[in-house]
Amino acid sequence: MKNYLYIIIGFMAMGSFFGCEEDSHIYEGPNYVEFPNRRTTTTFPYNLIETEKISIVSQIIGAHETTDKSIGYAIAPENTTAVEGVHYNLINPEKITIPAQSSFGEIKLEAPVGNFDPGDVFSITFNLLQNGDLPASPNYTTTSHTLRKNNRPILSINKESEDFIKESDTIDTIKAKLDFDAPLETDVAITYEISGTAEEGIDYKLVEPLSNPIIIKKGDTDATIPFVLFDDKLLETDSIIFNIISAVPTTGLSKDSVVIGSKNQVTYFIDDETKLTGFVESNTVMLTTLDIGVNPLFISLSEATENPVTITYSISNGMAGRDYNNLTGGTVVFEPGQTSKKIDFQLLDGAFGKGDFTMSVTLESIDAGDDFEVSLDDESKTLPLKIIN
Repeated sequence: MKNYLYIIIGFMAMGSFFGCEEDSHIYEGPNYVEFPNRRTTTTFPYNLIETEKISIVSQIIGAHETTDKSIGYAIAPENTTAVEGVHYNLINPEKITIPAQSSFGEIKLEAPVGNFDPGDVFSITFNLLQNGDLPASPNYTTTSHTLRKNNRPILSINKESEDFIKESDTIDTIKAKLDFDAPLETDVAITYEISGTAEEGIDYKLVEPLSNPIIIKKGDTDATIPFVLFDDKLLETDSIIFNIISAVPTTGLSKDSVVIGSKNQVTYFIDDETKLTGFVESNTVMLTTLDIGVNPLFISLSEATENPVTITYSISNGMAGRDYNNLTGGTVVFEPGQTSKKIDFQLLDGAFGKGDFTMSVTLESIDAGDDFEVSLDDESKTLPLKIIN
């Protein structure tokens, strides 16, 4: 296994700092090289024996150079506990090369992790020297890198999909993954809990068979918690949170022989995908005297929601109290779960006896709270009602 650690040596370059136009600043000084990170660490699994490659990256402050540049560096022995030839080997000793038209140069080294005992911690401190083609930074010339080998398997929980999962993914199995960084020396029972706003049996279900605790067998490194989503046809913002509670060896070793790492919780958010849309409909769009006193109008939602939805509307090209009554007052409120509501509209006899004309009912706004994306369908937000005399 080869891990490459890039310790970025910060780039300030060149560009303008944000600020007002009259007070902008552009770096125009000479180029130099620096270490911005004071301390960094590489951590190895407790049973790793392979050699790992590490790159510690330096960077030019200023514009790119047109030719390769080099700068010297040295190990600071008074602040270094790692032993060269035992815990690390330098691949490019003494000199860092920054290629032309590049900002970066690397100190490359190898760590023969097989020479580390579980629990070992060593450090290497590097100093930039003032003996190269570019000067070292006046401030940031030192960085310390720690080599650490774990003394037991470390457990973490990870995702096998994006943070946001689509509610339409009702066929695909989604997984939360329990990972040890090294094979186990004995079976380990992992207890977990599930929380969040999503409801098991309504928004999702765990794939059977599934136990809690989950057993990861000796010699293995991982297990999964698989689940599938239900499309409940409700627009909502739900979360599913998986949290590791404990990890206990089942035989032979003490509970301290494994440890839960800092990454002990993952959260999935369910993406409903659907935009909530409102539209106006009618049982008929041509009204005669036979429709006096009849209420043919209703407003519909594309999806039910968990919270109230308010739609406002207007009626144009007709006179209220003469041609129609509109007791709803231009506002319809949908309770959770409702998808259709009648407008309290009645056609009056005053609409007749003056020739054919057309009234229009138009949806003006839709409010479903801050959690939902909403829209009014341009093709169906206005309904013409033709009055036939």
